[in-house]
Amino acid sequence: MSDVFISYKAEERELVAPIAQRLGALGLDVWFDEKIRAGERWDAAIDEKLKSARAVVVCWSRRSVQSPWVVWEATYAQQAGVMAPVFLEVCTAPGPLSFVQGAQLADWRGQASHQGWLKLLAELERLLTRTDLVSKEEQRAAEGATPHISLKMTRPGPRPFVGRARYPSKVRLLGHDDGPLDLYRRCRRAVHLRRPLSATSRSERLCSSTM
Repeated sequence: MSDVFISYKAEERELVAPIAQRLGALGLDVWFDEKIRAGERWDAAIDEKLKSARAVVVCWSRRSVQSPWVVWEATYAQQAGVMAPVFLEVCTAPGPLSFVQGAQLADWRGQASHQGWLKLLAELERLLTRTDLVSKEEQRAAEGATPHISLKMTRPGPRPFVGRARYPSKVRLLGHDDGPLDLYRRCRRAVHLRRPLSATSRSERLCSSTM
């Protein structure tokens, strides 16, 4: 016995597969005709799984409302009281089946907080006598809205000296472990520093050169 049987038009399998996958991720046993084994009679397999399912998700679309198989499966599910219809696009279910409210999934793209999706889960909770489906998706929505980001801040080390010494005979490359005072002292020892002439000394030289 499966939890959920999915009734749909075969041409819309790509639209239905995400629904089945997400329901399966919530811990439900989901069946639709993709699971028919090679060599198995498909009509007998569908009839067996349909009548043993505890809930039937009927996927309405403009194609499926014209499918005799989907309409027959939906009629059985309605009479058995296990029908949970959804709408893959804007359309109207045929005959008395239109009296059953369905969840709108036309714009559902897997969002956990989608109102139509949560409405379907609430109906499945009722049919399957469960209470955890909606809460699981609400938790998934909360985790997706506020992802945990861990940033490890590191303090950068001293900036290394980059370049080549102008006086290679006595000046070595300075490592990143040298402090500012050490750098100054090493340069003072290695290189003869010339102090710029002050304004007074320049004027005295000019005077002496003209005399």
